[in-house]
Amino acid sequence: MECQSTRNCRVAGDTPGKVAVSMSDSAISRQLHSSFSTIRPIIANTAPGPQNPDNDPNEEATMKNAHAQTALTLVNLGILIFFLTHQAAPVQASGPEQVVRARALEIVDAQGRLRASLSVIPEGPSRRADGTPIDPNGKVYPEAVVFRLIRPDGRPSVKIATTEQGSGIDLSGGIDPTYLVLSADGGDTSLTLTNKDGRHQVIKP
Repeated sequence: MECQSTRNCRVAGDTPGKVAVSMSDSAISRQLHSSFSTIRPIIANTAPGPQNPDNDPNEEATMKNAHAQTALTLVNLGILIFFLTHQAAPVQASGPEQVVRARALEIVDAQGRLRASLSVIPEGPSRRADGTPIDPNGKVYPEAVVFRLIRPDGRPSVKIATTEQGSGIDLSGGIDPTYLVLSADGGDTSLTLTNKDGRHQVIKP
């Protein structure tokens, strides 16, 4: 090694064209200070232990939000478990709460037309839908429970009725006056058949 001074040195045997190594004390000091300044933030970020919250406020807010969400999730889970354990009572097949009590029941289709009904008709003369009496003599009929199935045109095609005196089933065909009436009135029974031509036959025992 050839040295011209204690501050400047050059390695002997350097090949021509290569730059000689030459550094001063001030240059070395600046280089060390620059390297330490670069390494110090990395060590501070990777070193274990609590960090200064003032250095990263976004991270502190994120941690607070995560803690709040965890606490809220635990509260919701506790409420769900409470309702599942206190409200999951077995449903009984029968009981007063399972009964629907009403004076009449009506079922309508998607267009709002009446298609089925179950009602109690009070004692009195038989009347049409508009309220006019059917029997001109004003015959009084006993109270009856009537179940009707109604066609789209509004005509009841199936009627089942019962009174204190007896019961009956009336089935109507698609062409008037086709119908069938099965009746048990008092101590008598009968079957009445009527075809589309109006001819009918009554069958009795």
